[in-house]
Amino acid sequence: MTIKKRKTSKLIAGIAFLIFFLPFHKSTVAQPFDYGIEVGVGAYNEKWTSDIFPLTGWGKDKAGLTVSIFGALKHSSNFSTKLELGYMNKGFINDLSWEYPDGSVVTPYSFRTDLKTFKLSLGERITFLASSFRPFFDVGFNVQYVPESEIGNRPMVFMDKDAVPKMFYDYKWNTITFNGTVGIGLIYKQLVYIKLEYNHAFTKLLDDNGVEVIDRAFVGSVGVNINELVKLF
Repeated sequence: MTIKKRKTSKLIAGIAFLIFFLPFHKSTVAQPFDYGIEVGVGAYNEKWTSDIFPLTGWGKDKAGLTVSIFGALKHSSNFSTKLELGYMNKGFINDLSWEYPDGSVVTPYSFRTDLKTFKLSLGERITFLASSFRPFFDVGFNVQYVPESEIGNRPMVFMDKDAVPKMFYDYKWNTITFNGTVGIGLIYKQLVYIKLEYNHAFTKLLDDNGVEVIDRAFVGSVGVNINELVKLF
């Protein structure tokens, strides 16, 4: 196991510890603490910029599943801090074509990239109104770990003059990225909520040999507060 992987594992364990054991700490035991699970579908994409290869701009959105567990510490009826540990299947879809000096263009080769990704999130939720249905606003950041970005695991795919896909493995992808998030939603009786979230990377997935890649995501999800659900039974 590499040093980077060990550090990532420790970070994941630390967040999990906070989510599951923080409410039993004497300084927080008197404050309401919610546990829950969140499931959704995201529209993921990557923006490629290069002066070397014929790639520029965003690709096509790729749908992917996202699942997470969370713990939310309430400071008041309107404010809470949310810790989250999750998984998502991000990536992008693109059509690659190569234009030669004589103006000829190789037939596009459509491909799909799926990246299994783990994320650790910290954010603040502001809830409005005092009613059964309450709108809320989320803002925060997350750290994402992409195992496929380890050197040798994620190739760069391009086409040769005969329209045959070629893979290049010598690009140094970043396994860890930092991202900002904003979201809006509606919660019903502190039990279940729906949310639309936008995630944008602060750091690049790739910045090597004249190629830069950054990603984003729009995610729609449904969440359930487990401790409130248990009260119904």
